[in-house]
Amino acid sequence: MTLNDILIFFGQLVSAVMIIPIVMALTKWQYLDKSLKIFFCFCVASFTFAFLEQLLLWHTGKYWNELWEPIFTYWQIGDTNFLQILFYLRDFLFLGWFYSAVLYPRTIAKWIRFIAIFLSIANIINYIFIEGYIEPGVFNPTSDAMFSFLVPMIGLWYIYHDSAKIDLYKNPVFWISIGLILPNLLGLFMFFTADYIQKADFALYVKLMLFTNFFQIIGIILLTIGFAHAYYMRFFYPESSK
Repeated sequence: MTLNDILIFFGQLVSAVMIIPIVMALTKWQYLDKSLKIFFCFCVASFTFAFLEQLLLWHTGKYWNELWEPIFTYWQIGDTNFLQILFYLRDFLFLGWFYSAVLYPRTIAKWIRFIAIFLSIANIINYIFIEGYIEPGVFNPTSDAMFSFLVPMIGLWYIYHDSAKIDLYKNPVFWISIGLILPNLLGLFMFFTADYIQKADFALYVKLMLFTNFFQIIGIILLTIGFAHAYYMRFFYPESSK
């Protein structure tokens, strides 16, 4: 098995594990309030987009010459980077919606919703007209990485300082926020260094990516724990269920 094969295998593993929080959410569906149902949509979108990416990788490998090569050549596509806009919009729209619902009626909720909509539009414009889809670009991945890390941090700060009626470890948003922060923290490091490391030392790049996959799986497990505590959401944020 080559290093590239290892990368593909663990990418598929992470994609498969994404189904776990969805299953947990369905078992706790009667306890999900508005905000948790929004985050459930985030998890469904995550699994769907990851599955489509893996399906495309498999299908292009199987039917490259007779089907995909002329299409990819015409559109100058060299990898699956052109699909990343789906993940960016997923983060802006669903995470922005989720945290604005969780933090309502605070002013910060309105700002999160405004920034999420603004970045969604800016990313689409950049994807179509400016940096395009052929290369990763700078603005789209940077804005997504910062948004996906900072917004859960803001949510966690408010949760920690809130006058909770339940213990912090029972709060679903606490587990969800930690589950988002951990992989995104490492993701920020990989965003700024991955391209250089990949070119300088591919073996080291693979090790770091496997480490990233490990943290992604840990994050997914924490999201699952969040849904497992869905019953307690009604006590912590009663206004979010209105």
